[in-house]
Amino acid sequence: MIDSLYRNKPLVLGCLCLFWGATLIETLPQTTLVHTAIEKRIDPVLTRLGLWQGKWDLFAPNIDHFNARMEAHITWEDGTRSVWDVPDWFEYPGWRKFVEFRRMEYYDTMHNAPDKLVWRDFASYLARQESARTGQVVRMVELYAEGDFIDKPSVSWRPAYSRPLFTERSRFHTWYPYAHTDSQSLYFGN
Repeated sequence: MIDSLYRNKPLVLGCLCLFWGATLIETLPQTTLVHTAIEKRIDPVLTRLGLWQGKWDLFAPNIDHFNARMEAHITWEDGTRSVWDVPDWFEYPGWRKFVEFRRMEYYDTMHNAPDKLVWRDFASYLARQESARTGQVVRMVELYAEGDFIDKPSVSWRPAYSRPLFTERSRFHTWYPYAHTDSQSLYFGN
């Protein structure tokens, strides 16, 4: 294996340089028109590969002002239901939030994913995980989201690090592990 990499050294180095260049373009702020044009060509590729991480609205002028929470309702073959929930990030200590930041962001932006195929894949993943854990067969997985818009402090003051005030959850995707009939769609939803 090492010998093969050594013999293909120019190819390996070329791939590493391309990856490094794409990462550099994606992570640096857009400062020139050339940078913006290149980034617009890279983003669709990263989206299709599932590598695009969304906007990083950490600093002014466009600070992140929305918190989201996701859960999944799993209907089993016997008709019973269970709920899978994202961790309550508010309860996590600071070090754990730091370590699991990307996972938190993944769940936070799942319902607004630019490629809706991620919903199907995530629901399928949950079905496999929960089926392996419980030994039951999944009939359907429904994905729900709820959100909290954070107003400017001058509009609505909240103490820092206060618990989010989530709105009522809404379903954004339903996944079936097999093809279903029209009567099942009417009974169980889309």
